[in-house]
Amino acid sequence: MLLQRSWSRVSFIVHMIQLVNFTIFLSSIALIIYSAVYTRRPGPTTYYSHFSCLYLSACLALQTIQIFRIMSFRDTPTRAWHNVFLYLYIVVLTLSGIIGGVAFCLTPKPDSIAVAFLAFLDGVSGIIYITIAQAERKLSVLPRIVSEGQNNISLTGKDSAVRISSYNNSPDITPGSRRLKSRSCWYRTLRIGNRILMALHSFLVLISVAGAIELAVAYHYANPGTRIPITLATGDVQYINYNCTLVDTSNPSQPTIWFEADAAHGVVDFLGVQTYLAIDYGRNSCSYDPPNFGWSDRLPSDHVDFFDYFNPLLKALGRENEEMVIAGWGGGAENALMHAIENNRTTKSLVILDASPDGIEWMDAKRKNNWTEDQMLAYRSSDLSGRTSLTEAILGLGIPWGLMPVFNPGNSTGYFDQSLYPRYRAQGLKEDLWAYQYYALIHEESTSIDNYLVTATVPQGMEVYSVLTYDAGTDAASSTFYRETKLGMVNHIAGGNLSLPVVWCNDTDCSLSFPVNKPQWTAQTLMGFGI
Repeated sequence: MLLQRSWSRVSFIVHMIQLVNFTIFLSSIALIIYSAVYTRRPGPTTYYSHFSCLYLSACLALQTIQIFRIMSFRDTPTRAWHNVFLYLYIVVLTLSGIIGGVAFCLTPKPDSIAVAFLAFLDGVSGIIYITIAQAERKLSVLPRIVSEGQNNISLTGKDSAVRISSYNNSPDITPGSRRLKSRSCWYRTLRIGNRILMALHSFLVLISVAGAIELAVAYHYANPGTRIPITLATGDVQYINYNCTLVDTSNPSQPTIWFEADAAHGVVDFLGVQTYLAIDYGRNSCSYDPPNFGWSDRLPSDHVDFFDYFNPLLKALGRENEEMVIAGWGGGAENALMHAIENNRTTKSLVILDASPDGIEWMDAKRKNNWTEDQMLAYRSSDLSGRTSLTEAILGLGIPWGLMPVFNPGNSTGYFDQSLYPRYRAQGLKEDLWAYQYYALIHEESTSIDNYLVTATVPQGMEVYSVLTYDAGTDAASSTFYRETKLGMVNHIAGGNLSLPVVWCNDTDCSLSFPVNKPQWTAQTLMGFGI
């Protein structure tokens, strides 16, 4: 009677463990399908990367299959080394699940948090099952289930076994015996292959923990700036992080300088130049983090850019009627020009900081190789496809495996101040930034070259200034092409009437990132315009 009660209780526990494992397996499949749907389009509500969830869900599905296999075939060890290997495999998966889950709790990744804790739960169920199976071996509470083709095993010691042949001791020469040996050989090969797979699976799960920790570190830095809710024209309420300097000035009528950048740059990029403007020249300035960058919210999935964020931000700050200077750096020049034209009543000056027309690199390749327009467009398509694939690799492997320092190495040269560089560096390691880059590249692949910067002109009377890098090409001829093309662009923007000649950054340490790496020089140059 006692034996039957023990069997009933243990049997119930075993069935519950099997049910938990199967439920987690179905959950992992559902998460894989859900994540795969949004790997080529943003959504369901924001520009959010589902690659980490896809990777972790695939690992979880494999984990549930392995534990199911152990439960179904009673693949509990009869040798000490197998015992250690099996326990070590399950323990690695379990600990990785709980450590990864805690790390992901420090990031805005709810799907990854869920997958990590499901992996932990499934690992715990596997450990409980193996423990029960080991106890069953010792106490003979449960009937043994023997896989087809496997001889019965009689345990003669704690970790040893003696095979008792099911056949007589005559020579094994019958066709049936040869088939049995062949089948046993295949089973042995599959078992060895599966153990290799289990070892590889453990390694992949371990490095995903490193990725989770690296991501948690990137998201933990304190916020330089202030988050404020803005209401877009669509009615969506978004939080945008902005940073404005406030200094006493002898001339309060001087307009605030607003810095704009592309989707990969924000507050941390302008901290240096804003500091020098405030300390050395008593000028107030502002910058903001675009969606998916720094400490701003993610871009809604029904948007293709963040052009319509600027005016709601001004309104939220009560500055929509203040006179201002708009400085557009790099890819932010297009938004800066649009906003200067849209707010021409309050925009005193527009400053172009090292911007260039869209596709200048493809135009340079066309010049260098003497291509036709169609050949250049074919090269553009191939180049964009390569960039998309690289970004996909970053989201699918670089971030989950903690390899972002390899994909995006840091360089603190010239950054001000150096104590804040870790915050600046962390922005390039965040998943949200690369999610925006990825979906923007997919969108760009389906569109033509944007000619806005070479076709738009500011209203008459608006001052236009520009600071450009002198050597920006791959060689002397390329740099000449870049200079001439960018100079033609800023002259057209100004309507052929630049307020002052272009200032060229031609120091040995000049690069496209001079607002970041040469902040004091940049502040001095801006003040030299008299803006």
